[in-house]
Amino acid sequence: MRRVKRLVLACSVLVALNGCSLLNIPDKLAKSPLPIPAAGKKTNQPVKKVATELPPEHKAQACITTAEALEVQGHDQEATLLYERARAADPNAIDYARRLAALYDRLGNMARAEQEFQEALQTSPQDMDLLNDYGYFQMRRGELAAAESTFRDVLSESSAHEQARINLALTLAKQARWQESFETFAPAVGAAAAHSNVGVLMAKAGHYQDAERAFQQALTLDPALPQPRAFLDKLHSIR
Repeated sequence: MRRVKRLVLACSVLVALNGCSLLNIPDKLAKSPLPIPAAGKKTNQPVKKVATELPPEHKAQACITTAEALEVQGHDQEATLLYERARAADPNAIDYARRLAALYDRLGNMARAEQEFQEALQTSPQDMDLLNDYGYFQMRRGELAAAESTFRDVLSESSAHEQARINLALTLAKQARWQESFETFAPAVGAAAAHSNVGVLMAKAGHYQDAERAFQQALTLDPALPQPRAFLDKLHSIR
């Protein structure tokens, strides 16, 4: 924690040189451009001002580097502030919207996350990984019809996008569309695991008898699967 506080301090108050941190300061700015006169001698040369401001792109890169380190350590609030500061200094350095969408989502600021997702999608409309992330964001917000549509859009452009397929299966299960969920899981994980996955989702929704049948179907297809056996034992213990 002390190390993180030092990083944030370096970004917020330590320097007038770059406004973010002491990272990546060019050597030429670390040296004084002023000539040092010999002792006892006067000089008539005009005094040059020392540069106290780095170019915006250097400010932005310093903030980005520190923000990335903070994000890895789970300090989302501090990382968000630094990405915003970097964007103000150099709006085109990186795809800020994509990173900030995920951060604002984790921070629970859904309105800002939505705004950032929309900006990111306008910039990269053909990025199916990004579109899949947006669909997952919609699913977690309970916007199931919208999430389903988003995942289907991903799969229409990239039928091999397994994560979008799994997310679509989850979205269908949240709507109790169990057979559709199974049929969507199966191409990605196989029929036995698909039955098992649907069984887990049924059990979480309180549909215990349906879940038991799904686990039994999974074991019929693959008796070595550990998950359905463990869930069946758990179901039997609570009934």
